[in-house]
Amino acid sequence: MKYCVRQNEESNLNAAPNKGDACFVFPRVQIPLAVAIRSSQISDTTTGSTRRRTAFTLLELILVISIVIVVAAMAAPSIQRTFSRSAIQKGADRVRIAMGQARVRAIRTGEEHAVFYSPKGSWFNVAPFANFAEQPGVASQRQALIEEGNYTNFEEDLLPRGVRFSAAATDVNSRAAALLSAGGASGSDEAIGMILFYPDGTSQDAKLLFENDEQLFVQLELRGLTGLARTVRVENPEDQ
Repeated sequence: MKYCVRQNEESNLNAAPNKGDACFVFPRVQIPLAVAIRSSQISDTTTGSTRRRTAFTLLELILVISIVIVVAAMAAPSIQRTFSRSAIQKGADRVRIAMGQARVRAIRTGEEHAVFYSPKGSWFNVAPFANFAEQPGVASQRQALIEEGNYTNFEEDLLPRGVRFSAAATDVNSRAAALLSAGGASGSDEAIGMILFYPDGTSQDAKLLFENDEQLFVQLELRGLTGLARTVRVENPEDQ
């Protein structure tokens, strides 16, 4: 590269120099390739830039998987109990809804209706009391379906899997006794249980206890004066 110094300025002499200018010639210096690469590496480290890892080591993966397995094993019993409690509550709610349907149908039709159910079983049904004689056959068919396992948890006349009727207490007053006697139903048939609903909106006083395989209990209480029911969680069924 050639530079000339003029009287008051310095410039690259691509043009012809003036008389009296002092000119200097600087030789070109070639830097070896290895030295250039090394210099670039040094400059990268001086900037503080670092490369990030994009993967985990095998030891880290094994550690994380082990922690997940331990936590899942500790939480599994609690989760299972939560699902079991939800299932038994759902079963009680289904029967409570059936009681409401029986009450409404009795009021609309002017005929006594009943919620029929299988003691120690999972079947229940809403039907006019006059159809009492048909219920044992319906119950047998549904019970056979349960034993074969060919049903889902969404059957309207069945409790969820693992949930069943545990005990029942129904008040047989003079009104219910007269109706049962006239209909030819003794009310003491162990194969089929029933709760009566009358056209005036009232019903029998009744309590139904539900249990599941986890030994959880929920009780459904029906108040005869209003014909309305509510569910109650039970810790010790012997106290009821």
